[in-house]
Amino acid sequence: MKNWFFIGLMVVLTSMSFVGCSDDNHDDITPSNIITHILSDQNADGDIALAPDGSTITISQAVDTKNILAGIDPDFGDEIRAFLYFPLGGTDGVPVGADIVDATIELFINRVAVAPGLGTVPILIELVSFDPPAPLVADDFFPTTQPALLTMSFPFVTRDAGNMVVIDVTPLMQEVQRLNLPAFQIRLRTDFSVFAGDGLIDIDDDAAETAPLLTVEYR
Repeated sequence: MKNWFFIGLMVVLTSMSFVGCSDDNHDDITPSNIITHILSDQNADGDIALAPDGSTITISQAVDTKNILAGIDPDFGDEIRAFLYFPLGGTDGVPVGADIVDATIELFINRVAVAPGLGTVPILIELVSFDPPAPLVADDFFPTTQPALLTMSFPFVTRDAGNMVVIDVTPLMQEVQRLNLPAFQIRLRTDFSVFAGDGLIDIDDDAAETAPLLTVEYR
Protein backbone atom coordinates (compact mmCIF):
# COMPACT_ATOMS: atom_id res chain seq x y z
CA MET A 1 0.00 0.00 0.00
CA LYS A 2 2.79 2.40 0.88
CA ASN A 3 4.46 1.77 -2.49
CA TRP A 4 1.25 2.63 -4.36
CA PHE A 5 0.90 5.80 -2.27
CA PHE A 6 4.42 7.00 -3.10
CA ILE A 7 3.99 6.11 -6.79
CA GLY A 8 0.77 8.12 -6.96
CA LEU A 9 2.43 11.07 -5.22
CA MET A 10 5.32 11.02 -7.69
CA VAL A 11 2.91 11.02 -10.66
CA VAL A 12 1.11 14.08 -9.28
CA LEU A 13 4.37 15.96 -8.65
CA THR A 14 5.69 15.08 -12.10
CA SER A 15 2.48 16.33 -13.73
CA MET A 16 2.75 19.61 -11.84
CA SER A 17 6.35 19.96 -12.99
CA PHE A 18 5.32 19.57 -16.64
CA VAL A 19 2.56 22.14 -16.23
CA GLY A 20 5.05 24.58 -14.75
CA CYS A 21 7.45 24.09 -17.66
CA SER A 22 4.63 24.65 -20.12
CA ASP A 23 3.76 27.96 -18.48
CA ASP A 24 7.40 29.08 -18.50
CA ASN A 25 7.73 28.30 -22.22
CA HIS A 26 4.54 30.19 -22.94
CA ASP A 27 5.88 33.27 -21.17
CA ASP A 28 8.99 33.23 -23.39
CA ILE A 29 6.97 33.31 -26.63
CA THR A 30 6.81 36.75 -28.26
CA PRO A 31 4.74 37.65 -31.31
CA SER A 32 6.65 37.86 -34.59
CA ASN A 33 7.23 41.20 -36.28
CA ILE A 34 5.39 41.90 -39.51
CA ILE A 35 7.25 43.02 -42.65
CA THR A 36 5.40 44.74 -45.48
CA HIS A 37 6.53 46.07 -48.87
CA ILE A 38 4.88 49.12 -50.46
CA LEU A 39 5.57 50.46 -53.96
CA SER A 40 5.41 54.20 -54.48
CA ASP A 41 2.36 55.60 -56.24
CA GLN A 42 3.59 56.56 -59.71
CA ASN A 43 0.56 58.81 -60.19
CA ALA A 44 1.66 60.91 -57.21
CA ASP A 45 5.44 60.78 -57.83
CA GLY A 46 7.21 63.45 -59.84
CA ASP A 47 9.72 66.29 -59.78
CA ILE A 48 9.71 70.08 -59.98
CA ALA A 49 12.48 72.06 -61.70
CA LEU A 50 13.27 75.72 -61.01
CA ALA A 51 15.23 77.62 -63.67
CA PRO A 52 18.55 79.22 -62.53
CA ASP A 53 17.08 82.71 -62.78
CA GLY A 54 13.88 81.67 -61.03
CA SER A 55 11.78 82.64 -64.03
CA THR A 56 10.12 79.31 -64.73
CA ILE A 57 8.99 76.22 -62.88
CA THR A 58 8.52 72.93 -64.70
CA ILE A 59 6.52 70.07 -63.17
CA SER A 60 7.00 66.50 -64.39
CA GLN A 61 4.91 63.50 -63.29
CA ALA A 62 6.54 60.08 -63.04
CA VAL A 63 3.54 58.45 -64.72
CA ASP A 64 4.66 60.28 -67.90
CA THR A 65 8.46 60.38 -67.56
CA LYS A 66 9.00 57.00 -65.77
CA ASN A 67 11.69 58.61 -63.62
CA ILE A 68 12.28 61.45 -61.17
CA LEU A 69 15.24 63.80 -60.75
CA ALA A 70 16.77 65.48 -57.70
CA GLY A 71 19.67 67.93 -57.36
CA ILE A 72 21.27 70.65 -59.48
CA ASP A 73 21.60 69.89 -63.19
CA PRO A 74 25.33 70.32 -64.06
CA ASP A 75 24.46 71.11 -67.69
CA PHE A 76 21.68 73.68 -67.34
CA GLY A 77 21.77 74.78 -63.71
CA ASP A 78 18.13 73.95 -62.94
CA GLU A 79 17.41 73.01 -59.34
CA ILE A 80 15.18 69.94 -59.31
CA ARG A 81 13.33 68.45 -56.36
CA ALA A 82 11.82 64.94 -56.46
CA PHE A 83 8.73 63.62 -54.70
CA LEU A 84 7.79 60.06 -53.73
CA TYR A 85 4.49 58.93 -52.23
CA PHE A 86 3.99 55.58 -50.46
CA PRO A 87 0.37 54.98 -49.33
CA LEU A 88 0.11 53.23 -45.98
CA GLY A 89 -3.54 52.14 -46.05
CA GLY A 90 -5.00 48.80 -47.09
CA THR A 91 -4.26 45.21 -46.13
CA ASP A 92 -0.57 45.47 -47.09
CA GLY A 93 -0.08 48.86 -45.43
CA VAL A 94 0.99 49.82 -41.93
CA PRO A 95 -1.80 50.07 -39.32
CA VAL A 96 -2.19 53.20 -37.24
CA GLY A 97 -0.51 52.74 -33.88
CA ALA A 98 1.97 50.12 -35.09
CA ASP A 99 5.38 50.14 -33.43
CA ILE A 100 7.95 50.75 -36.19
CA VAL A 101 11.02 48.53 -35.80
CA ASP A 102 12.76 49.30 -39.10
CA ALA A 103 12.05 51.06 -42.39
CA THR A 104 14.02 51.38 -45.63
CA ILE A 105 13.46 52.70 -49.13
CA GLU A 106 15.06 51.08 -52.16
CA LEU A 107 15.82 53.32 -55.15
CA PHE A 108 17.22 52.21 -58.49
CA ILE A 109 19.59 54.94 -59.66
CA ASN A 110 19.67 55.35 -63.43
CA ARG A 111 22.33 58.06 -63.46
CA VAL A 112 24.47 60.24 -61.22
CA ALA A 113 25.61 63.44 -62.95
CA VAL A 114 28.20 65.55 -61.15
CA ALA A 115 30.46 68.44 -62.03
CA PRO A 116 34.10 67.54 -62.85
CA GLY A 117 36.12 66.72 -59.74
CA LEU A 118 33.09 65.83 -57.65
CA GLY A 119 31.97 62.28 -56.89
CA THR A 120 29.22 62.72 -54.30
CA VAL A 121 25.77 64.25 -54.42
CA PRO A 122 24.41 64.77 -50.88
CA ILE A 123 20.61 64.72 -51.00
CA LEU A 124 18.35 66.01 -48.25
CA ILE A 125 15.40 63.66 -47.71
CA GLU A 126 12.48 65.57 -46.23
CA LEU A 127 9.36 64.03 -44.74
CA VAL A 128 6.39 66.01 -46.07
CA SER A 129 2.63 65.62 -46.16
CA PHE A 130 0.61 67.13 -49.01
CA ASP A 131 -3.16 66.98 -49.31
CA PRO A 132 -4.01 65.90 -51.90
CA PRO A 133 -0.74 64.15 -52.89
CA ALA A 134 -1.22 64.53 -56.67
CA PRO A 135 -0.83 66.25 -58.98
CA LEU A 136 2.17 68.27 -57.86
CA VAL A 137 1.88 72.05 -57.83
CA ALA A 138 4.57 74.75 -57.89
CA ASP A 139 4.25 75.51 -54.15
CA ASP A 140 5.34 71.95 -53.34
CA PHE A 141 8.87 72.96 -54.37
CA PHE A 142 9.28 75.46 -51.53
CA PRO A 143 9.78 74.53 -47.85
CA THR A 144 8.23 77.88 -46.92
CA THR A 145 4.85 76.77 -48.26
CA GLN A 146 5.31 73.01 -47.80
CA PRO A 147 7.55 72.68 -44.73
CA ALA A 148 9.47 69.53 -43.90
CA LEU A 149 8.31 67.58 -40.86
CA LEU A 150 11.66 65.82 -40.38
CA THR A 151 14.83 65.55 -42.48
CA MET A 152 17.86 63.35 -43.04
CA SER A 153 20.79 63.52 -45.47
CA PHE A 154 22.09 60.76 -47.73
CA PRO A 155 25.22 60.89 -49.97
CA PHE A 156 24.75 59.41 -53.43
CA VAL A 157 27.96 58.55 -55.28
CA THR A 158 28.80 57.98 -58.94
CA ARG A 159 29.07 54.20 -58.51
CA ASP A 160 25.39 54.11 -57.48
CA ALA A 161 24.47 54.54 -61.15
CA GLY A 162 22.91 51.33 -62.45
CA ASN A 163 22.39 49.94 -58.96
CA MET A 164 19.74 49.67 -56.26
CA VAL A 165 20.44 51.87 -53.23
CA VAL A 166 18.95 51.04 -49.84
CA ILE A 167 18.38 53.93 -47.42
CA ASP A 168 17.45 53.56 -43.75
CA VAL A 169 14.46 55.86 -43.11
CA THR A 170 13.35 54.43 -39.76
CA PRO A 171 13.23 57.82 -37.94
CA LEU A 172 11.07 59.29 -40.72
CA MET A 173 8.65 56.35 -40.65
CA GLN A 174 8.43 56.54 -36.87
CA GLU A 175 7.48 60.21 -37.21
CA VAL A 176 4.79 59.26 -39.74
CA GLN A 177 3.27 56.93 -37.16
CA ARG A 178 3.54 59.48 -34.39
CA LEU A 179 1.61 61.99 -36.52
CA ASN A 180 -0.86 59.36 -37.81
CA LEU A 181 -0.19 60.33 -41.44
CA PRO A 182 -1.93 58.35 -44.22
CA ALA A 183 1.23 58.04 -46.33
CA PHE A 184 5.01 58.10 -46.25
CA GLN A 185 5.79 61.04 -48.53
CA ILE A 186 9.24 62.52 -49.10
CA ARG A 187 10.85 65.39 -51.01
CA LEU A 188 14.45 64.94 -52.19
CA ARG A 189 16.67 67.95 -52.87
CA THR A 190 20.28 69.10 -52.74
CA ASP A 191 21.62 69.30 -49.19
CA PHE A 192 23.12 72.76 -49.34
CA SER A 193 24.38 72.48 -45.76
CA VAL A 194 27.18 70.14 -46.91
CA PHE A 195 27.34 70.65 -50.68
CA ALA A 196 27.75 73.76 -52.81
CA GLY A 197 28.37 72.17 -56.22
CA ASP A 198 26.21 70.83 -59.02
CA GLY A 199 25.05 67.22 -58.96
CA LEU A 200 21.95 65.36 -60.09
CA ILE A 201 20.51 61.90 -59.41
CA ASP A 202 18.09 60.14 -61.77
CA ILE A 203 15.77 57.68 -59.98
CA ASP A 204 13.90 54.99 -61.88
CA ASP A 205 10.12 55.07 -61.37
CA ASP A 206 8.79 52.63 -63.94
CA ALA A 207 8.78 48.82 -63.81
CA ALA A 208 7.78 47.15 -60.54
CA GLU A 209 11.16 45.43 -60.14
CA THR A 210 12.98 48.78 -60.15
CA ALA A 211 10.26 51.11 -58.84
CA PRO A 212 10.83 52.87 -55.51
CA LEU A 213 9.99 50.48 -52.67
CA LEU A 214 9.28 51.12 -48.98
CA THR A 215 9.87 48.18 -46.64
CA VAL A 216 8.57 48.48 -43.09
CA GLU A 217 9.02 46.09 -40.18
CA TYR A 218 6.57 46.68 -37.36
CA ARG A 219 4.89 45.00 -34.43
